[in-house]
Amino acid sequence: MNYTNGFPLGATAVFYLLDENNVIIDSISTTNSIASGSYNTGTYITTPGSGKVTYAIPQTTVENLDLTKRIMLKVSFSTDATGKVRIDADSYFDFNVRTNLKIKVEV
Repeated sequence: MNYTNGFPLGATAVFYLLDENNVIIDSISTTNSIASGSYNTGTYITTPGSGKVTYAIPQTTVENLDLTKRIMLKVSFSTDATGKVRIDADSYFDFNVRTNLKIKVEV
């Protein structure tokens, strides 16, 4: 997942695989975190930061993809060590998900 984080907060992101009843059947997570934007304590302005988070998908999750009807992304933000930041109304989180799946099917 490529991202641009305009918040002065770090984050984690988890993908949830949902069935036709919107019940979570699996999740895809990573130990990598999303870096915060660069926060200036003097001006209270956050310069967006960009990065990439990679997810490994285990075989059992690949098998659940056939049952998946929707995918939900949950982004959880956390503050820095001081715990105090100002968030501008124009702050944003932008992401682009792409795959490089190599699946072997035996018949």
